[in-house]
Amino acid sequence: MDDDLLRSEVAGKLTQLLKDDGAGWYEAARSIDSRALEYGFDLGVNFDSAERFAESLMEGMRFHVSVEQQFPNGIADFEHHEVAEELFWCIMPAGILSKA
Repeated sequence: MDDDLLRSEVAGKLTQLLKDDGAGWYEAARSIDSRALEYGFDLGVNFDSAERFAESLMEGMRFHVSVEQQFPNGIADFEHHEVAEELFWCIMPAGILSKA
């Protein structure tokens, strides 16, 4: 799958999960941003909407992560996620968790 198309699919799934979050998309997005900052990773994302958050996250990750490597089987590798933060940690660069 083309990298840009896969990024778009991941952003779409993240948007869906954010909107489905019981706390509301904004609170879920803030939680993701806060957790990333705890690990020293400033996401620099847009909080105007769930869509803008997901799109800006994926664009920001462009220089840090190859989504084709993270999700070699395409959509099948991330469609099972049911929580936005769970998908977020799958997007993050390898080794980021070891910085805690």
